[in-house]
Amino acid sequence: GLLFLIAIGKILGTALTVGSGGSGGVFAPSLVIGASLGGLFGRGIQMLIPNSVESYTPFILVGMGSFFAAVGKVPLTSLVIVAEMTGNYSLLVPMTLAASLAFLLSGRWSIYEKQVSARVDSPAHRGEFIVDILEDIHVREATELPQKIPCFPSNMPVKDALKKVATLPYHCFPVSDDGKLKGFLYSEDLRAVLFTGELEEIGPLLVINDILREDVPYLKPEDNLEKALSLFLQTGLDELPIIEGEKCIGVLSRKELIKAYEREIAKRRDKEESF
Repeated sequence: GLLFLIAIGKILGTALTVGSGGSGGVFAPSLVIGASLGGLFGRGIQMLIPNSVESYTPFILVGMGSFFAAVGKVPLTSLVIVAEMTGNYSLLVPMTLAASLAFLLSGRWSIYEKQVSARVDSPAHRGEFIVDILEDIHVREATELPQKIPCFPSNMPVKDALKKVATLPYHCFPVSDDGKLKGFLYSEDLRAVLFTGELEEIGPLLVINDILREDVPYLKPEDNLEKALSLFLQTGLDELPIIEGEKCIGVLSRKELIKAYEREIAKRRDKEESF
């Protein structure tokens, strides 16, 4: 009777304290409630089946561990906490079985309403997961390869390149002569020429070779997105070329990198929820 009253009283006391906005905490009450219910269960077995159990005190420890494993969603942590608090490791096997069963039966319910489902969803750990996730995604997974990106000759007039680029969804274009890659043409460089008025003054004398970039860092299909992010931050570019062998087979944009990251986050979150 006393164990039953302790369990019910602690449940009501905690509900009223925490529910009314007080700071009573939920960790210690969950251990007390679990211990009371565990002891009540062990005492009940003693009464129903005499001489089947020598002492009901082991049920108290098992009850503490299994109850907190269920309401806190931390089965392994609860085993360690209870074992360390009591200095008793002889009940780890039954506690493991009971805690696992309680954890599975409790479903998604938890006393910690603000607890996220996984570390990946935690704002405090988001920075470390961004790098880890990007390391697992390759460039070939973030964009469709090969892409139909036109290659410009270095002697093409800038005026003609402007007309062609205006109809394309890309911002980075390879420049090559006789199959040899010389550099890359960025649409922002073309717009800069247009806005400064040099195009009207120089006319057909201005060619792509005058404004191409020769030192653009590039990616390979097998590179990961962590490297891509680093290059984006270093260069400030919105698109990076993807090179395979001596040929440019496509470009990777910042938007594609972000979309690939969001897809991987959603995929991992779905796995966590299904688990």
